[in-house]
Amino acid sequence: MNHISKGGNAPVPTGAMDVNVIIGTGSADMSAYLLDAAGKVRGDGDMVFYNQPESPDGEVRLTVGTFTVDLARVAPAVQRIAFCAIPEFGTVADLKSID
Repeated sequence: MNHISKGGNAPVPTGAMDVNVIIGTGSADMSAYLLDAAGKVRGDGDMVFYNQPESPDGEVRLTVGTFTVDLARVAPAVQRIAFCAIPEFGTVADLKSID
């Protein structure tokens, strides 16, 4: 398992993988955004979160605290996937990371 610090990047495998966002203290809503070459979502389906836990083609799915991503199924127009943690209370500074 690879651990990535806040703002970090890492190479990923080409198949399916799980992405876990671990919050040390506090609680946060998790979301993922499928971004095109301009860094924009193409529409509502490119946003995965608690109220829309799966992208239309099923390439990104959210279950309790874990995203399952099947990179082989991601459309060629999607250049990046951004994973976000949004605090339920307070500010981002109130969340503590585990390194």
